[in-house]
Amino acid sequence: MCIPDAEPERNFGSKRRRGMFQDVSSSLYDTFHLNFSSSIPRPLLKNLASGTLHHSCSIESVHDQHLEDNLFSLSQHSVYAQLNDPSATGGDVEEIADGLFHVLETLGVVPVIRCPVGGAAEMVAVSLDTKLRHHLRLLSKNNNLMTTRPLLCIFDRNFDLAVGIQHDFRCRPLVHDLLGLKLNGLVIPGAQKKKILFLDTSSSDPFWSSNASLEFPQVASEIEAHLNKYKEDVEEVSRSTDLVGGGNTKHLMDAVNSLPELTDRKQVIDKHTNIATFLLGQIKERSLDVYTTKEKAMMMGGARINLTVELALREAEADTSAFQYLKKIKSLNVSLAASSSANSASRSNIVDWAGMLYDQ
Repeated sequence: MCIPDAEPERNFGSKRRRGMFQDVSSSLYDTFHLNFSSSIPRPLLKNLASGTLHHSCSIESVHDQHLEDNLFSLSQHSVYAQLNDPSATGGDVEEIADGLFHVLETLGVVPVIRCPVGGAAEMVAVSLDTKLRHHLRLLSKNNNLMTTRPLLCIFDRNFDLAVGIQHDFRCRPLVHDLLGLKLNGLVIPGAQKKKILFLDTSSSDPFWSSNASLEFPQVASEIEAHLNKYKEDVEEVSRSTDLVGGGNTKHLMDAVNSLPELTDRKQVIDKHTNIATFLLGQIKERSLDVYTTKEKAMMMGGARINLTVELALREAEADTSAFQYLKKIKSLNVSLAASSSANSASRSNIVDWAGMLYDQ
């Protein structure tokens, strides 16, 4: 049983608890493992424990699942604007630090944290460090599973703004941009029957694991190749069953044993065919291939082509405030690079520069 709550204090209400306890107490399933996609506050854990006793329930395990496979998001919308707002409060930083702490707790690691001095990245790092130290003090050495020491680098988004705003033509970014992939689930818009499709890197979806990082045309070719291989294997099973008349029961057993695997493969192929069909329609309708080509040209073209873009925006009477902000950030980054190459600045000089940056 998975309870994917972004706000467990509000969403995990009395109605949901009663429904869950009713399922458990009536032995609806053989075993119960509760998985929460966000941290469970202690009051709710106590409520869960008392409710379990009251309803004579048997729950085998309760888990906080804070981490998706390989690529994950803290799901904090507009956080860049919030952190760069002069009137921002420390609450935004605490939310980010909480999210990162849950990731580290799930992985069972205590990282070595590195970050630029000054700005939001350092504030997040300091807050996260405080949380980790508090956690380690609470747990005894024997009970603490967080023993590995990987390197955690935290950067301000301004360190490389282009990555955050560019559009990629690979499969995973297209799915995120066009289908709003969240918690590994998505819904194909306009489908006759609304159905949530799940993508993950486990054995249940090896196609996504192998091809998510490929350019879209390559993914389409891979789908076709998988479909052709599936058809060949189905034909092979059909030939095997035809040999049963000759008394070869081994062929029949092999054919029967391969049916579940063939069924799973067909479901995966159908799922990704539906996704690719939708993406292709959007690419054609919105000329996304042309857009990404022009965007890459802008990224590589330097000041000349960016000036052309700015003139086009002004001629269209578009709001250029965001464009001007990016220009300012870029100039500050360039000045930092020039300063670093000119001399090896002392720590105090870097702090002074960071203060100047965030004052501007």
